[in-house]
Amino acid sequence: MKISFGCFWLAGLLLLTGCASTFFTPAPTVFVTTATPEKLQLVNGRLNACLLLTTSEIESALTTKTTPDPFAFDGGTGCRYDFSAEESPAVVVFVYNEITVESLGLQWTVDDWFEIEKKKNLEFATQVSQVKVEDVSGLGDKAYYRDGRHVNLYILENGIEYVFTTTTPEYGGKGSLPAIISLAKIALQRMP
Repeated sequence: MKISFGCFWLAGLLLLTGCASTFFTPAPTVFVTTATPEKLQLVNGRLNACLLLTTSEIESALTTKTTPDPFAFDGGTGCRYDFSAEESPAVVVFVYNEITVESLGLQWTVDDWFEIEKKKNLEFATQVSQVKVEDVSGLGDKAYYRDGRHVNLYILENGIEYVFTTTTPEYGGKGSLPAIISLAKIALQRMP
């Protein structure tokens, strides 16, 4: 039962980060404070994803304006930065650690979760010719990206998975792999 429930959550994540034509817009659940250049700490086993990047960093990387404040969802483990004049998000960041993976009803480690997601993304790429999945070196302990409608960058660092997602210009966004990698490098400096 837990495996099928886990597969349901994994399928939902894949839809949210790579396959859906629009992003799901959950209600905000925590207030956001400004990111700092300091290393972040887990609070009650969680990391506020909105503390990893500032709106000015997003605007600089994507060369566009975003709304002044991002909003956090899923108890702060997700963060959405919106374009100021468009409906699609500029960047969405997810943070998964043992507590958040466990809260999804899964009995996997974060390392397992990372590898399962990668396997599912590779399987999807064999079915859809416009989708590519490749490893990225120099980011965290392990990293890979998946492109298509969205560019998704998955990074495993110190037992925590970070997923950075942006929409490509072909689908109404302003994101690109180089832009999302530059943002991830900034966020890596703040990751615990």
